[in-house]
Formats: sequence, C-alpha cells, structure tokens
Amino acid sequence: MNPRQEIVFVVDWFTPSSHATSLRVRPWVDELRSAGNFEVLIYTDCVSKGEEGVWPNFFHSPDNRHNKYRRVFQELVLGIELFFRLLLGKKRLVVISSPPFLAAAFAAAACRFSGKPYVFDVRDVYPLVYADSGYLQRNGNTYRFFDWLARRCYTHAFFTTTVTPQLVTYLQSNCKASKFFLVKNGYNSKLFVPAREKNKIFTLVFHGNIGQFQYPELLIEVIKELNHRNEKVECIVIGSGSRQGVFEANHLSNLKFLGRLNNEELATIISKAHVGISFRTDNEVSARSIPVRVSEYIGVGIPSILTPRSEGGEVLEQFNVGKAFDNNQLQEICDFIVQLKCDEQLYLDYHQNIMKVRPNFSREAGAEHFRMLVEKYCLINSPEKNQQAMAVSKESEINA
Repeated sequence: MNPRQEIVFVVDWFTPSSHATSLRVRPWVDELRSAGNFEVLIYTDCVSKGEEGVWPNFFHSPDNRHNKYRRVFQELVLGIELFFRLLLGKKRLVVISSPPFLAAAFAAAACRFSGKPYVFDVRDVYPLVYADSGYLQRNGNTYRFFDWLARRCYTHAFFTTTVTPQLVTYLQSNCKASKFFLVKNGYNSKLFVPAREKNKIFTLVFHGNIGQFQYPELLIEVIKELNHRNEKVECIVIGSGSRQGVFEANHLSNLKFLGRLNNEELATIISKAHVGISFRTDNEVSARSIPVRVSEYIGVGIPSILTPRSEGGEVLEQFNVGKAFDNNQLQEICDFIVQLKCDEQLYLDYHQNIMKVRPNFSREAGAEHFRMLVEKYCLINSPEKNQQAMAVSKESEINA
C-alpha cells in the first residue's frame, strides 16, 4: 500500500457536532488515522472549522429544525458546491455520507464524472424516506427518478455501507449489481461509560434527532400517566429537530428539554439516568431502524424502551437489555417503567445483561471493520500490491 493514501470524507456534520453523522464517522476517521497509512480530510459544515483535517464548506449543511423547503434548498446549494469541489479536486478516495441525499447524490456524480473512486454510506434509504414522510407518492414519476438516482449512487460506488442487516437486504434486492456491507452504528467507548453515581430521582432520558420520524407526543403522554400514578420520575430530553417544539411547548415540571449538547455533556447526562427512551412513528423507515441512541444507552449501561416494534426492538429483546412496544401500548410502557423503578433485582438483571454484551456495540468495532474494507480497496487498486490483496482476510467483508 502506498504510504499516506489520501481519503476525503463528505459529511454534513463532524466533531464537535453531536448529530448522527458525526457520531458514526468520527471513529472511522480516528481508526484510519491511527493505522498510519492514510491522510484523512473532511468536507463538512463550518461548525467544525479548526478540527484536524477539516476543510469547511462555504454553504451550511441542511438543518432538520427548518421546514422542508428550506432544507431542500440547502441540500441543493451544498450539493452544487460539493460537485465542483470534488470534480476539480485531485484524485482521492472519497467517502460520501447520506443523508443529506441530494447533496450526497451531487457528490457521487462528481466522482463518476472525474473518475474518482468513492464509497457510499447509507444511514436512511431514499426516496423511501420521502414517501414515508408524505412528500412523494411511491408510484409517481418523481419517486421513480429519485430511486434511479439512488441506485446510480450505489452501482458506481466501489462499495456501499449501511447500518442494519435489514437495510443491507433491502438495498441488495433493490440494486443487485452493487456491493453492500453492514457497518453497524454503536457508542463511543471513550465517552459513553456507566456512571458511578445515578440521579437520586428515577430518570428517563431521550436524546438525538427530534425529527419527523420521532414520536415526542408519546413520551409526554408517558410522563403524564406516570404523574397520574403518583410515580416520582424525571425525564430529560436532549437534541434538536423539526419536532422539538412539542417538547418546548410542554408544561410538565418533571420533563426538561435541554436542546442539543456536545458529545461530552450528552454522555455525562445520559449515564446518570436510569432508562433510555426511543419512540418513533409507525412506518417502514422506523421498522428497519436500530436507532443510534439505543447503542449509546447500552454504552452507559441502562435498559432501553423502544417503539414501534422493529429491528432495533428485536436486538433489545434478543439480548434482554430492554423492551419494545407498539405505539398504542401506553399502559404497558408505563407498567414496565414502574417495574424497573420499583424492582431493584429486575433492574440489576437488565444492567448485568447489558454489561455482558456492551463491548459488541462499540463504534470502535465498526470502525475497524470499515478500515479493513478501505484497506482492501487500496490493495486491489494498487498494481504493486495485487498479490497482497488475495491475502486480505474475509473479515473485511461485513456480512449481514
């Protein structure tokens, strides 16, 4: 492998942001840098200006707190900027993160036109997200165009990574000619560690994106029901998004909305809570999801409650580290919270189960797998290393 191969990450958010992209990609960047063979550059929002290797974009990344028209406009202008930056830039391996889908599609097109190899990372499947959001009809021409565009991104990538086994299966069935690999989300093991002391009052916590697929109303109903039962609990909400106004408008004294915090503050607060919450709306996107926050709840050693029943819920119940419910099971959700609050042995059992499986959910494990995939690419495409490529372990291919 040639020394110091240059890699460019095209991501909407990076450190110090606590958005999902930053949390997913930062361990990959650290792993590649620590390998000693790669020089990593990052094209991202100017909020990360000053971070090592960051070349900030001129246009801001789309913000999920804004309405859909403004977000689409932001994606388009950012996409045009990325298109020319990549088209005119020197030849490097490019790693493109989606969403934002339109900006990512522009970046992929620039790589195709300029002959640059690229990797495409998919966290949410488009245009399925547009359909489940009610923006597009699945049988419409616009949906079919975006579906074609997405398949072009996958087909011309050296390989495509995604976050859950079901998404791997979905993408493979939709675009059979491409290589798809599972690189799971997880928690940062340097930040998300169990706390030595918990909050004195039994605390629920929800954090992360508060966008259109989240269900903040259910969390408020849960707190109201627990208050009605005279259960002494507190709830902390951390994050931002288009639906954060539901929390900002609530008048419950024991529900605190803190907005978006940096990763260090976030990890400290959730580690002192007792139960992690992830409530999402009923749709195909949610059914295929394993929310990032669930891995981070595992990282700090607390059980999770998730709705609706989904791939993420299957993981919780497989390892007995939490429970999944339907969105109409308000009473059952509250019953389980009360059980965890009042039954010390039950809570201890969940905590012990979490600690047993906790190492398997770290981001560092996924980062190592991603590095192996990239190294395989570099070996295959380096003429003097073709023989070494045959010896690369099959572990570099992350199967569902």
